[in-house]
Amino acid sequence: MELFLKTHQNNPVNSFLLTLNSKFSVNTYLSRVSIFCDFFFKTRNFERCNWSKLSHIAILQYMRYETHNDKAHTTINLTLSALKNIAYECWQLKFIDIECYTRIRKIKKLKGTRAAAGRVLTTNEIEKVKKYFKNNDNIRNKRNYALFALACGAGLRRREIMLLNISDIKGKTVLVHGKGNKSRTIYLCRFVNNAINKWIEALKRKSGALFSSIYKNEKISNTRISSMGIASITNQIIDKVKIEHFTPHDLRRTFATTLLEVGADKIAVQKLMGHSSINTTIIYDRRGKHTQKIAIEMLPF
Repeated sequence: MELFLKTHQNNPVNSFLLTLNSKFSVNTYLSRVSIFCDFFFKTRNFERCNWSKLSHIAILQYMRYETHNDKAHTTINLTLSALKNIAYECWQLKFIDIECYTRIRKIKKLKGTRAAAGRVLTTNEIEKVKKYFKNNDNIRNKRNYALFALACGAGLRRREIMLLNISDIKGKTVLVHGKGNKSRTIYLCRFVNNAINKWIEALKRKSGALFSSIYKNEKISNTRISSMGIASITNQIIDKVKIEHFTPHDLRRTFATTLLEVGADKIAVQKLMGHSSINTTIIYDRRGKHTQKIAIEMLPF
């Protein structure tokens, strides 16, 4: 039985991983599962674990251990989600019975709050960036400005920017390839559209990656820009424009918060952000207490 459990094709973790659609999700869950394996099975190699020993008690013990070590409730809940899915695969493969699986499935997520990460750029900061690039219009700056504009004015994730092709720009819209193989179309405001069009003119090609690396001699390569390359461009903008540090994801936060600030419909913002749940969109809302004050002042009594 134990040898059977160790085989690749009959391992419940492998079965669970096959249900995931992205490499990022696979790596994230593998990291969490390996920590649980180390805690309960005393090995990080999930293929060497006897998954017939999985139980709701083991998972609850792990959750308490992580809580006592001040692990964030969101991280613990992520592990719990993975273990519930693995438990389902264990039941399917007859490693555990239905009673064991049901007890695991009924384990409740931890409740809690976490401090908001990142920041939102002010309108003045964005105008400062726009002014800098208006006065510095070489090839590299055209690319960097177009990338900044898409992240800030269309709310794209880093990976979504990486995957963009020239053919995804269709007039005043962009076709975005998001998480879970889901696509969405975003309308581009004038600021973003102008920045993108200038960059495409500089590219002098009609197909291939929208954002590419640029050699020191200012020649554009055919190599698609990497995630680290996008972070590097963000740091270059910070250094040149002389504004407070921000990350590529802060530009996405800025997009969502600014839309909510001007009264955009939350469901529309959810769709523009590519969120499957409105609760995720709400996390991006950084309008602060002044919005609550305005809401109170709107009371008719």
